[in-house]
Amino acid sequence: MTPVTGKVQYKQINPLRIASIRSDISDRSQIRPLFEKLYHYCKDVAAGPAFALFYHDSGGKELDVEVCVPVNHNIESRDIHTRLFPGGTVLSLVFQGSQERLREGYIAIASWAIDHAVNVENLSREIYISSDHENPAENLTEVQIFVVDWEQRLAVQVEKTLGSEACLAVMRDWHQYNTQIGADQRSLWVHSAVGTLDRLTGKEDTYEIISRCAHTFSSRRISELREIYQETGDVDKVLEVMNAEPDWYENPERQGRIIYVTKIPANRQQYDEAVSRNERRQAYCHCALAYRHLDTMPPAFCNCGAGWYRQLWEGILQKPISVEIIKSLTCKDDTCRFAIHLPPSVRINS
Repeated sequence: MTPVTGKVQYKQINPLRIASIRSDISDRSQIRPLFEKLYHYCKDVAAGPAFALFYHDSGGKELDVEVCVPVNHNIESRDIHTRLFPGGTVLSLVFQGSQERLREGYIAIASWAIDHAVNVENLSREIYISSDHENPAENLTEVQIFVVDWEQRLAVQVEKTLGSEACLAVMRDWHQYNTQIGADQRSLWVHSAVGTLDRLTGKEDTYEIISRCAHTFSSRRISELREIYQETGDVDKVLEVMNAEPDWYENPERQGRIIYVTKIPANRQQYDEAVSRNERRQAYCHCALAYRHLDTMPPAFCNCGAGWYRQLWEGILQKPISVEIIKSLTCKDDTCRFAIHLPPSVRINS
């Protein structure tokens, strides 16, 4: 019996009103009591199957989980809150087996994403279609991993910044593709779209557009760092916290009004074991869209990487900032390095 009961599929998840409990847990055995507590308050207003959201941005120390039930009326208590879940685009796979084996489903989706040059977010959802506690091998779970819908984000930002005519030019031929295209086709289309954008507009607009297409940075982490900045008014205090977690924040260093950061390898093991420069550079790259075509992808594409830091620091400072590409793999460098320019209104210690 294979645990996968279908193929990986793209899905669009509509917004839902949910009641939920969010908690840090040490293992999956703690999920069921959270659902029992949630259902105790929500059973009379439930409007759909239960699901759990997993936020994969804790650094691996704990599981950050939000157990959820769609509801048709608001429920509020000390631990339970009602909110609008915004939905989004996911890669979906129905998996048969116990929760302990769900990792196999995640691996299958991740493999599909790599083969099709799809970048994924740090958020997944598990919908528990059927659960048999006495025979967990018969459980059915739909595993969903949220994706960076890069092409859709690009279209929105181009139209917003440059208008509909420019959007049609940049997004030309995208309608001819579908979600099943291979990695090379997708990367070549992105190469063409970014090249068209480069020809249509200047450096500032290109930065504004492409930096808005980046992965979604953890809102929880941004909120925690923003609180530190609001309490201290000191950027260096924020940097101290960041430097305590180099795997997440990559050891940023401040020189005057500029914060420099150099990305760490996306796959450290493959990077260390690489026997050629090309292998090292591919293992270093964080982007599924670019890593196979580093020498041909337009350098402007790496404004998407700059957008990762833009989200972070604009979230912390609550002010617009600019991020400059100092080095990038698409410029034929061996690393990606960015300069985060702090606005004049931000106080710094000399």
